[in-house]
Amino acid sequence: MRSRSVIMLADIMMILLLLYVAKARFGEAVVSTSLDLPTLAAQGSGRPEPALLVIEVDEADGLRLNGKIVTAEILGDMLQESRAERLIVRGDRDASWGGLVRALDAGRQAGLSVQVELAPGEASP
Repeated sequence: MRSRSVIMLADIMMILLLLYVAKARFGEAVVSTSLDLPTLAAQGSGRPEPALLVIEVDEADGLRLNGKIVTAEILGDMLQESRAERLIVRGDRDASWGGLVRALDAGRQAGLSVQVELAPGEASP
C-alpha cells in the first residue's frame, strides 16, 4: 500500500512540474503590441440612431414615429431610410384597425421586425 501512495505522489509531482515548465515557456512567448485603431468620424449630430422605432396610432389614424408626427405617405420612406432593426406599433384604445395595419405593412415592407402593442381595454374594430 505504501508503494502505491509513493507512486501516486510521484505522478502528481511530475504533472505539477510539467505544468510549471509549460507555463514558464509559453508565458514568455506572449508579446504585447500597441495598435493604432482608426476612430469613427462624427457624422450628423453625433448621436447614434436608435435601433428601435416606435409608431403610435391614435383614434384619428394619426401617426407618430418616435414622437414626431408623420403622414402615412412618408412613413414607408422614413422606415426604409432608418437603420433600425425593430419596430413597435402602438395603438391606443380607440385606434382603428386600418391605421394599425397600414403601420404594420410599412414596417414589414421596410424589412423590420414588427411588434404590436395595444393599450389595455377594448379596442374598436
